Amino acid sequence: MIGRDEVVSAYRLLLGREPENEDVVKGWMQAENLETLRQEFMSGKEFRSKLELGQFHANVVRVGRHLYGPGMKLDLDILPAQRDQMLAEVAATWGQFGETEPHWSVVTDEKFKQEHIQESEDEFYATAVLELRMIRTYFERNGEDIGAIKTVLELGCGVGRVTSQLAAAFPEVIGADVSAAHLAIAQRYFEKKGLGNARFVRLAHVDDVEKLPGFDLFYSAIALQHSPPPIIDALLERVMAKANPGGYLLFQIPTYREGYAFNFADYSKNTHRDMEMHLLPQRRVYELMRKYNFNLIEVQEDNMPNDTAFASHTFFARRTL
Repeated sequence: MIGRDEVVSAYRLLLGREPENEDVVKGWMQAENLETLRQEFMSGKEFRSKLELGQFHANVVRVGRHLYGPGMKLDLDILPAQRDQMLAEVAATWGQFGETEPHWSVVTDEKFKQEHIQESEDEFYATAVLELRMIRTYFERNGEDIGAIKTVLELGCGVGRVTSQLAAAFPEVIGADVSAAHLAIAQRYFEKKGLGNARFVRLAHVDDVEKLPGFDLFYSAIALQHSPPPIIDALLERVMAKANPGGYLLFQIPTYREGYAFNFADYSKNTHRDMEMHLLPQRRVYELMRKYNFNLIEVQEDNMPNDTAFASHTFFARRTL
């Protein structure tokens, strides 16, 4: 039999509340064992509802939850001036974060807010060890030669958190971002640490990508998702066009959310000053890969948006030689 304290703990840990009454607790105490109790709680309607509503974070999602989801209407074909208008808004939003809470805007943990960052800066940059490990794992798992990578382009580099790990692992790194404030912090950090094989570039316009040199690896995670679909689309197209022959892509974006739609006319009626979450459908990613001669190596569903309403994927691909 399960103990009363164990049932109460399950309520507090999994549902975030106290039991309704003692009769309910006694009922759960009849569970066969702790594993049965846990499975019953986590498969229940209340737990699943809390996940879907984002009332608490858990890396638990229902596989196949979008199998019968309807299509999405996305307005990708907009004028260059409209695209620049949206990118300027994205830059203004992240520039404000860069002025107020630059590190917290990258890793939203209270200990990385400005009032604590002097004590936690080393820990903040050390968190990127996991990203470098992930990059290495994609190459190793698929038998690809990571030693051939000479130049890395990171899009959405922020304050240089992941860039610092990339610079330690590859000969040349280019960190690109829309926020001048974030880039200034990245530059100062690199100078302080004596890291001289990376440079930082501000993207004031989507077409600024075309001015960058070719690269052997493109990396981006938890960055593209904060821009509207036409921006994601335009940036990815220009990035793919700049890749060296045999160059790799490893990037993450949300790809689906039931009920999501994007229309520029509607979007432009409002101001946008928060961390928005957007997406680009998988079909469009594959269209761009075909257009620029990339062979898809692997796709993994991930949980990087920390929002179970979104399906998000990490793509690994290589351009033909």
